[in-house]
Amino acid sequence: MQLDDKLILQKRELTLSALQAADRAALVRLAQDPRTWQHNPSFTDPADFLEKWFFKALAQKQQGKRFPFVIRYQNIVIGSSSFYDINAAQKTVSIGYTWLHPDYWGKGINGIVKKLLLDYAFEQGIKEVHFVIDMENLRSRAAVLKLGAKEKEIFRDHIKRADGTMRDSIVYMISRNLNKALSHSSPNKRHATFPQAPFASQLVVPIKHYNRATPYIATAGEILPTAFAELANRHGFKTIVDVRTAGEGTGVAREAVQAAGMKYINVPVDNRGIQAEHLEIFAQAMRDPELPMLIYCASGNRVGALWATYLMTKGVPQEEGIQAGQTAGMR
Repeated sequence: MQLDDKLILQKRELTLSALQAADRAALVRLAQDPRTWQHNPSFTDPADFLEKWFFKALAQKQQGKRFPFVIRYQNIVIGSSSFYDINAAQKTVSIGYTWLHPDYWGKGINGIVKKLLLDYAFEQGIKEVHFVIDMENLRSRAAVLKLGAKEKEIFRDHIKRADGTMRDSIVYMISRNLNKALSHSSPNKRHATFPQAPFASQLVVPIKHYNRATPYIATAGEILPTAFAELANRHGFKTIVDVRTAGEGTGVAREAVQAAGMKYINVPVDNRGIQAEHLEIFAQAMRDPELPMLIYCASGNRVGALWATYLMTKGVPQEEGIQAGQTAGMR
């Protein structure tokens, strides 16, 4: 990866630039809110910021172990993030050491920062990006899930915290091929106002085996016809893909979906499994999708198989495709 002090990543009013010694005063002022360091394993007292974060970040940058960025919004310093564990041979890198002043939490900035870093890493030939997160840091975990990252592994008693307790860490990953495939399920400029698919905990109607596969696509098992109006009105779904056959009630579902103002697509997968014609119907729906989209069948098994097969046709490695399919319900 090409990483030097001239590197600037930018999206509209948000910029990431290489950490410099001259950034010390602005970052020290920013670091005084103790909420910022709640999940930091090295320290929780802002008084330790200079020694245990700032000087350490500059030293690791000089040693080539880490490349820290300063995050600015409207030319105001608001936090930092880093590339680290850069493995040129394996073409992998981790993104982490990310923190923002609490005034900028909940504004979508964390996701934009991570997407800028992801895109640059993949442009530079990286094949897989990792995020190692405290299991208790639900805010950061939610941020990487919104990017489409998948859980890779869990490390128990992984890092000793500043208070002496041991932290469990969860590792998420996203590969270049998976990122490329997921880009087909993200809204283009014409769809920029589309809402994201809800997480299971946000649903107002019970749906079996619901899974948020990407920020804009969800999968599920059986859905009662009475639930479609809520899915449209409360959660903003625009498209329903029904992976069932005519004998399973697709006619009733079509009427209910269309009555709710959503687009209905039928991919009739039977006991023969996923066929070329099924993939073609689904691929056509994905070429210019109306999002968010919910794909379902009676149990989730056929949906998972369709999703896995589709991802693999987009270059996702077989192991990753199967894992995504199993998460969606494939048995």
